[in-house]
Amino acid sequence: SGFVHPLEKSALEGKGTIHGIFEPAVTGTGRLSSRDPNLQNLPSYGEWAVRIKECLLPTVGGNVFVSADYSQIELRVLAHLSGDRRLLNAFAEDRDIHRETASWVFSADPSMVTQELRRVAKMINFGLLYGMSSFGLAQRLGISRPEAADIIKRYFQALPGVKEYLEKSYEDAKKRGFAMTLAGRIRPLDEVSVSPRDRDALRRVAVNTPIQGTAADIARKAMVNFAAAFPSSGSVRLTLQVHDSLVCECPGEKSEEVRQSLEKIMEGA
Repeated sequence: SGFVHPLEKSALEGKGTIHGIFEPAVTGTGRLSSRDPNLQNLPSYGEWAVRIKECLLPTVGGNVFVSADYSQIELRVLAHLSGDRRLLNAFAEDRDIHRETASWVFSADPSMVTQELRRVAKMINFGLLYGMSSFGLAQRLGISRPEAADIIKRYFQALPGVKEYLEKSYEDAKKRGFAMTLAGRIRPLDEVSVSPRDRDALRRVAVNTPIQGTAADIARKAMVNFAAAFPSSGSVRLTLQVHDSLVCECPGEKSEEVRQSLEKIMEGA
């Protein structure tokens, strides 16, 4: 009911072609959102992910999909904005950032980090990007609040530049009354409703908007540059944007040329 029926309904309405709606100005951070059907929220893992994606075909026979996505873009943006030396070095040396985080937080050699520890580190990395508290982390990991607080403390001890940046980002946004992306796009803080039950809402928006918003700006710039390189009258066209990922459709014989162009355009943005 969540995926198959909406896709079937859209395909029937479009005589076999799904025409989703993408909205450029609905989310607070500037990410595109998708509806009728939501094509940015298809399952990623498991049998259903494979079966649903096998049903989605190019509109022209002989065409293929070519897709590329930004690797860890929000954490890379955080590394750039915070200037944290450890984070910058890990990316510059192309190391597995979640494995590295686990080794910093749990004082273990990267080679000794298990999949479970890496999963925990991934949750910490993304959770803190969204202003997650020790309470939130404790709930996610099924541990006590003091244990979660200790993990967060060790994370910030390992990455002092990140801690300093997140605090400064929040204070600056409060003083100005708005959060801002690297490109200068503004999100007023007075649009955030703060309830007594969620006092961290303002902090989350102030901290997350520059990071997720900058990542969204980069993806949009890539879309604009792609449209300039491949006019809609041609045989190559952008089909889908799933946040950090662009998917285009092209004739099979052009796929390698398009893959190289897409990579160059996304890196250049």
